[in-house]
Amino acid sequence: MREKLYSVFYVLLTNSLLPVFGNGYMNIALNKHATQVSTLNDNVSKFGPMNANNGKKNQVATNGDCTHTTNKDPVKWWTVDFGNMYTIESVHIYARKDCCLERHSDFEIRLHNTSDWSSQYCLCYKQIGQAPTEIVHVNCTMTGLSGKYLTVYKKDDYHHYPLTLCEVEVYGTEITGNTVNTNALKPTTEITTITNQIRQMTTNTRNNYDIQPKENMNMCLCKRSASDIYQQQNHNYSKEERQFLINERIKILQKELKIDKSKLSSTRRKKTCAEDDRRSSQHLGFIGIIVLVSIMGCIVLSDLVDLIRFINKPRCRWCMRKRKKKK
Repeated sequence: MREKLYSVFYVLLTNSLLPVFGNGYMNIALNKHATQVSTLNDNVSKFGPMNANNGKKNQVATNGDCTHTTNKDPVKWWTVDFGNMYTIESVHIYARKDCCLERHSDFEIRLHNTSDWSSQYCLCYKQIGQAPTEIVHVNCTMTGLSGKYLTVYKKDDYHHYPLTLCEVEVYGTEITGNTVNTNALKPTTEITTITNQIRQMTTNTRNNYDIQPKENMNMCLCKRSASDIYQQQNHNYSKEERQFLINERIKILQKELKIDKSKLSSTRRKKTCAEDDRRSSQHLGFIGIIVLVSIMGCIVLSDLVDLIRFINKPRCRWCMRKRKKKK
């Protein structure tokens, strides 16, 4: 009996500490100060930035479990301030699962040491296209990978998708002492630069994800976990992965090209010219017909009377004299 109680207590304790610790590292984003570019309908309590790092992973945006920006911002972003410098081990992003998985696409994970995430940052991960699942796991295994801020960045495109995050978990350890140069980060804008560095620094083994950095190399290089469907960093897609991406793009194009039948002119004509089978409308129609026929009949009868009078009327003076003589 005591062993059962201990096992139940262990399970409860593990589940309670799971949002805080993962793989021996601390969730450094939990309940930290977070900001975002905008909030849908200015409803901070329901769609505010704190919903992405409160430890809840319900992933239902309509219940107020996620952040939600507007779709009008040219750049969408969400930033969390760790407070101190941390070495990053992994990042886990949870999207909403009640709707709109296609919005979980084309975003970047940026690490930076100052509040300026637009120019002084290092690119940790870039999602190209739609993510295969609503949860993205990014393993950051390079030594020296660190930062004080983390930003999820999404540039606006023709879809105008908002940025919706249900939970962002960042696991790492705090850096103590003068071990980090906060000015060493260089702006990184091209994913190809990072891809080339990865190819130069890694071996071609499929199961080995350890990165061997060069000297004075201070870039945030991250790889997807092996359980994910494809790796975005090196773009070496298999046949199945390419087929998956093509199918996802086809679904998006089908939604965009789908025509709303209610807006077609033929549908509108049917609505405006539809028959009315109500008895009241039929009676009104009969009354209208009778009124119109009566008016037209009066006009025609008056014209006939005038025509008969005109025919019977003498046409000349000579005829009038002739008639008088006969009398």
